[in-house]
Amino acid sequence: MVSPIPILPAYQRNCYEDPILQEHYVCLGFKIAELRRSLGISQRQLSDFAGISRSYLSKLEQGSGIGGVSLEVLLRIAHCLHMPISQLLHFRVQDYQLCNKQLAQQHRL
Repeated sequence: MVSPIPILPAYQRNCYEDPILQEHYVCLGFKIAELRRSLGISQRQLSDFAGISRSYLSKLEQGSGIGGVSLEVLLRIAHCLHMPISQLLHFRVQDYQLCNKQLAQQHRL
């Protein structure tokens, strides 16, 4: 049985053709940001290591304004965060719930 993916609030929606892909991008970005902060790594440090601009990393962490991310970038990010890429890309229902809760707090809903 496949667990349902919680629906993101309208304020976090993008224009991805596939809404499930959008859910994953937002959750991935949130996970990267939370892990980065917990390790005390700045956006600048992580973006330099991953070979991307800080603004791209910011968009990735927000889950908005990007059309995709390369496997190479994800591998570098996972390495910098001291985890296998499989763990970075594994989303549990709790991950989506935490992501949505944080987004709601940021937007005071």
